Amino acid sequence: MDVFHNKKVSQGHKREKAVVYALGECWKEYADIIMEIYDVIACSDRDEKASAYSRGKSFINPNQISSILYDKIILGCSHNGVREIIAIQYGLPVEKIFYCDEVLKKNTLRRKGNKKRHSERLTVVIPTYNREQRLKRTLDILEIQSDVNFDIIILDNCSNYDVAQVLDKRKDEFKGRVKIVYNKTNIGMALNLANAFIQKMDGWVWMLTDDDIPSVYAVEDIYEEIEHCHRIGVIHFSICEWDRYMDHGYKDFKSLHELMEFYQNSTIDWQNIHSYSGDFIYFSNKVYNMKYVQAYYEKIFFYAYSSVPQLVPLLFMLNEESSGVRISNKKIVIYDTAAGDHWDWIKTMSGMRIISDFPLDLDIGERKTLYRVIMGTDMDILIKSINKSDMEFDIRQIEKIYDEIYQYSLNEEERHAYQSKIRELKETI
Repeated sequence: MDVFHNKKVSQGHKREKAVVYALGECWKEYADIIMEIYDVIACSDRDEKASAYSRGKSFINPNQISSILYDKIILGCSHNGVREIIAIQYGLPVEKIFYCDEVLKKNTLRRKGNKKRHSERLTVVIPTYNREQRLKRTLDILEIQSDVNFDIIILDNCSNYDVAQVLDKRKDEFKGRVKIVYNKTNIGMALNLANAFIQKMDGWVWMLTDDDIPSVYAVEDIYEEIEHCHRIGVIHFSICEWDRYMDHGYKDFKSLHELMEFYQNSTIDWQNIHSYSGDFIYFSNKVYNMKYVQAYYEKIFFYAYSSVPQLVPLLFMLNEESSGVRISNKKIVIYDTAAGDHWDWIKTMSGMRIISDFPLDLDIGERKTLYRVIMGTDMDILIKSINKSDMEFDIRQIEKIYDEIYQYSLNEEERHAYQSKIRELKETI
């Protein structure tokens, strides 16, 4: 971390009063520097055992923070999403919450929020189904965005509650920017994701699922990219760290060959390919320029059975070189695994294997790279997902995934292990 090691507080200068929340790795390493720059009046953490790291400062519970006078809340950890969660959970002003690296990095500018009008309008489309509390949390964070110039469309896939109630007690200005579209019946996850594309025909659309955690600066960051993306069809805001492979925090691609070359040449740890796979197929980290996406509506719905319709416009526009794709290292959203209602891995990956049907102009090496980046190579997840009551069906799906995808993307040792495991499973039927 690039910090102000030599920063001195001038004599007579009144230091800002700070509360340090989350006494994690950053606080343990930089506590002395933080206490030199700021008057730390209290420490806080959800885990009371963390009081052992309070360095002699008063330790308070998080719900007590709002009762004391302070200038800043400094997050002593580096976990994205903490700022947004504590702001809505404890009613804290988000503009006063900073990560440790934000207050210590050189040339850090405090955001004041962007109130100006933009040349193109952003719409946030949120497909949702039976996640009332997660949806409420998502809207809570969207309501405190630093840039409020955006609209919201909630696409309800026939939930078991009235989705409109998540707008209760919200400000009229915010509710006035929200539209709810109701599906008459549940049309399935993949088709509902595809349906999200036709809710807005112009401007830019951020596809955001109902259970992820957007950054409070997400809309501001999106507009910063949009202003310089006039020939870009999709902005992929990576949840991985790509800075060492990029100039100025982003990289533009004009063709699918360029994108595959990027993944081939990047120093990816293929043993951890699942992390990069999750980043590439992730729904909530992509923003679409609808004037380019409209040409791919038919393909989006035709390949909706792939389980990843969000990748259809990205892959095809690069394949046809009709517009470009940008990978940005800005972090606009944090993936949050839903408790108890996560997707069925076998069904999802059985759908994802349909990418082998996509008529893309790729050679064998490029197609192998695409399969690995989209599918990953972690077969343990699939094996553990087998439903004992439907084992025969699940094993057939795993065999299809292997035949159409994995046999081309796994090395010899991995293929042998995969085939052996399938044989063992079939013997138990």
